[in-house]
Amino acid sequence: HFCDCCDAFVSHYNQDNGILPVTAVTAVALTESQADKLTDKLSRITGKHIALHNRIDPSCLGGVRLDYDGRQLDDTVANRLHSIRNLLNKTVL
Repeated sequence: HFCDCCDAFVSHYNQDNGILPVTAVTAVALTESQADKLTDKLSRITGKHIALHNRIDPSCLGGVRLDYDGRQLDDTVANRLHSIRNLLNKTVL
């Protein structure tokens, strides 16, 4: 139960202080410059302070997937290839 209490505290703290935790999933680690630019852009869009965490997933192949606030914005190469594969599978020749 202690972990649940900690998670609830962090969630309330972030909400009270305008902090939005964001996970950026990339194939390789973001450089400091890329992380700063992404943080600044997300901060301007959301109006909140961004707590950025970079998770490495080589299966992304390239691009970035953002997970935040129960949402997922996926602009990875793997997702684009998956979309093309689905489109081709639905195409009738």
